[in-house]
Amino acid sequence: MNSRNLCGLDLVILLVDNNYEKLDLYEMNTAKRCSFNSK
Repeated sequence: MNSRNLCGLDLVILLVDNNYEKLDLYEMNTAKRCSFNSK
């Protein structure tokens, strides 16, 4: 998967997919990816 522009996209997909249970864990992973991509 291309983890370049998935920062906001992943969260949107999760919300649309109604995976609120995995949102916390996924949000942490996404935040880490966004941080690495920002630097």
